[in-house]
Amino acid sequence: MCVVFAAGDPEVFSEGRINRSYIEKILEQHLSGRHDYAVWLWALMNLELWYREYMLS
Repeated sequence: MCVVFAAGDPEVFSEGRINRSYIEKILEQHLSGRHDYAVWLWALMNLELWYREYMLS
């Protein structure tokens, strides 16, 4: 799984709408296999793509 989205880009967090530490916690739990957050992470990645396309451009 390639996770280069929100966790590594300060621009996405600049307005304070996304809690970076919470996303990192969810991602760590998902990658370790403790919890399946695939649907949640998929939604988050799509939200970021939408945000970049319509809010930052």
